[in-house]
Formats: sequence, C-alpha cells, structure tokens
Amino acid sequence: MSKYFISSGKIKNKNTVYCIGTSSEVNSEYSDILMWYKGDWSIFPTEALLVSSCTTHKNEFVTISEDGLVILISEGSAKFEQIDILEEDFTVRDIKEIDKSLYVVGIGNSIFKRVEENHWEEIGSKKIHNSNGDIAFESIDGFSSNEIYVVGWNGNIWNYHNNNWIKIDSPTNLILTKVLCTSNGNTYICGQSGILLCGRNNNWQTIDTDGVTNDFFDLNFFRSKLYLSSMTNLYQINKEGKLSLVYFDGNIPDSCHKLTSCDDSLWSLGETEIVELRDNQWLKISMP
Repeated sequence: MSKYFISSGKIKNKNTVYCIGTSSEVNSEYSDILMWYKGDWSIFPTEALLVSSCTTHKNEFVTISEDGLVILISEGSAKFEQIDILEEDFTVRDIKEIDKSLYVVGIGNSIFKRVEENHWEEIGSKKIHNSNGDIAFESIDGFSSNEIYVVGWNGNIWNYHNNNWIKIDSPTNLILTKVLCTSNGNTYICGQSGILLCGRNNNWQTIDTDGVTNDFFDLNFFRSKLYLSSMTNLYQINKEGKLSLVYFDGNIPDSCHKLTSCDDSLWSLGETEIVELRDNQWLKISMP
C-alpha cells in the first residue's frame, strides 16, 4: 500500500505528472509534491496543506494551499506567492488557468485573479452575494477571460461576462463540485448524488446519469469523450449520450476521485491507486 493519499494532480506531458499527496502513515498537516517522470517518483516536501493544482501555458505546474500559498514549479525550480485573503474563514478549493491568467475560488465569495507575478486581485466579493445564505465555491473554469463559470454549494452557478458576475438560474440545489469548459463548446458541471449538467450562458439541462447516486468529484474531456469520476468509480458518456461504467480492462483500482489528461494519456488519480489510459489500454501506475 502507498504511503500517500493522493488529493490532486496534473499531467504536464506523457512523461511527467505531478501529484499532491499527504502521508497515510502519520497524521500530517502538510502535503508533499510527488513528481512522476518516466516511471520513477521524486518527492518534494512542503510545509503547507495543498488542495488544488493546475498547469499553465508556460508549462508550469502550480499548486495552492488552503490558505492561499501558491507554488509555481518550472524546470526544477519553485517560486512562492501568497494571496492576501481578507475574507474571514475563506478556504481555497480550486485554482485554474483561464486565458493565460490564474484564478482561485474557495469557501466564500472571494474570487482571485493573478494579474502579474506576485500580484493577485480580488474580483468577486463586491458583486457576488446570496440572500439565502453564505456563498461557497468549489470550482472555476472558462472559455476566456470574458466567459468564466464558478460553481459550488446550494447549486450555485455564476457566470462572468462583460466585467460583471451574473447568477445563473440553476436546475439544482445540490453541491456542485466541478465545472469544465470543453473544446466542443459545452460547459459540464457535476456534483452530489450523480448530478450532471450541460450548457452555456443561461441555457442549461440535466443529463440523465441512469440512476447513479454517487457524488461526482471530477470531469475530464479526453479524445472527444467526457469522463466523470466518483470516489469509487469512473464513468464515461458514450456516443449516444448515455452514461456507462469504465471497467479498466480488468485493472480496476481501489479508488478513483480525480482526473487529468494530455493528448496521449488520461490518468485516474485515486486516493490510494493510480491508473493510466494510454494507447486504448488501462495500466496501473506504481505508487510512491
């Protein structure tokens, strides 16, 4: 069994993958950055609890802690930036590059944009409010800097357009855990109890997930096919628009959870096991 629980990760290319792991052997408050390179793992300890990660157009791997410490890794060197978070009890949940800029959301209505190196601006709290209670966002994505979507608790969906945040009339009040803007022009949103939405701007529909009640935690659009991940299973939407279970060619992992891909490869990052789809075959990856 691996000595790490995997919480996040991103593929840089077919030979290099970064993951975020916390120790399964001790009650650690900190995460390690785990780098897989052509089958071998390297470990880089940190003194932060890392919660999300992404890659950038500069081929950087970026990860962020729950209190806003940003680590940018490129060509073996690391840079550190600290977001000045003024909102009380704000906890980071997601970081994503959109249109060559980094964005951060979390438990609260603050939304941060990196406007230049070591300079982050808050762009959400003055325009986002909820008369029914507190705002909590789980995920952010966008087609451009002028079309961004954030999703979270109580079915909240907000759209950034023309320098304004617009609340979308959501078809659900469930917690929404992931939003993904895809190359086919659609935006997909998943969340609690098997909820899956598809749409753009103000036009949204619920996709039938055939009785699945597991919570979905991640989405990935790989080779023109949508994949959805729960903690225990991986699903795909087939050509007929129907949800089907992925069987991993018999190499079924003990856990799923997160997804990441490049042109050549799709990885399923379970808490305790990792499997890779390459050349139409699923293979287990040795754990660090």
